[in-house]
Amino acid sequence: MLANQETRPKERISALIITRNLLVILLISLIFMISNYTKGFCQNDKLNKILQEISSSDDFLKRRAAQNELTEYLDNTDDANRGEVIDRLLLKIRDKKNSSTRLRTGISYSIGQIKSFFWKVKDQEKAEQNLYVDFQQEKDPALKKNMDSALMKAEGLYWDAIHGYNYDKPITNAIINKNVQKFRHVFVDYPESSYASKAHYYLARYYTRVYLIKKYKGWQADKHEFIAKKSNSTYENYFKMVKEGKYEPSETMDAHYYLALNYVLLGEIENAIKEMEKIRKSQIKNEYLIYVYEFYFSNDNENVKNRYYPADQLAEYTIKYLKEHLKYDDNYQEAFVAYLNKFEPKEPKD
Repeated sequence: MLANQETRPKERISALIITRNLLVILLISLIFMISNYTKGFCQNDKLNKILQEISSSDDFLKRRAAQNELTEYLDNTDDANRGEVIDRLLLKIRDKKNSSTRLRTGISYSIGQIKSFFWKVKDQEKAEQNLYVDFQQEKDPALKKNMDSALMKAEGLYWDAIHGYNYDKPITNAIINKNVQKFRHVFVDYPESSYASKAHYYLARYYTRVYLIKKYKGWQADKHEFIAKKSNSTYENYFKMVKEGKYEPSETMDAHYYLALNYVLLGEIENAIKEMEKIRKSQIKNEYLIYVYEFYFSNDNENVKNRYYPADQLAEYTIKYLKEHLKYDDNYQEAFVAYLNKFEPKEPKD
């Protein structure tokens, strides 16, 4: 009996300690909940003010500043709340009755300028399809353009694919297939988007890039599989779409040029020259530009150009080398790129 009586005070002390700890935990949780609620309220208040400025200001510069502020707001929104915020904004784009064209244009522009993430919402497929349908039906050119850009900032679409295009760390077949599907998702499922032709063109370039990355990193790579079979056939399908009027020919000269560079890698110099001649013979002017980030992927940063070249001048300059070096060997690519990196276009005459 005495032993039992002696243990009861210890039991009461333990119970008091447990109760105290529970109260502390509850108090901390309550503070955390209040803090999050206040933070969320302030964030919503800030978002509403930005949207009001986009919608109401008659000053274009002020509206653009508000649009950029909205982009910054989205970039700084924490991961847990991003989807909900994007969903809310997408609903405002869809709401033609209660959202002005100015507001819908501004929101679309801001989403299209996001830098730190690719948007994803709870029902991603439905959100993408709804935005694409609205894009197809829209008559206002500025709003239509911005809706297109906003759509292509979605996870798994154009800009996400370009992010994967620039990835040169260890490339597995799973990574390659995933990025191929991102490009295909754009031009197969959203063919009326202005990004469809770009996605098709960059997919062709992506196959060649993957081959060269694998080659330079010392990984197994089959030149015929990646270039002749995949890249070249993708270029040909791209040209077919342009010919049928399904794509604007905005990347056509770029595609002819990089297809010719593919033929060089395959050692088919005569075919490379024929492809370059298509640029020279086309009805283009000196002002038509081909964008070159780098002629071929390389570990050498000096090969990065990141500039535009007049198409006819670049083709003529390239053909000159090819005609003088018809025999391909293992050292051809390095010497060829060194020659191309020296190209400086002539200034057009007034």
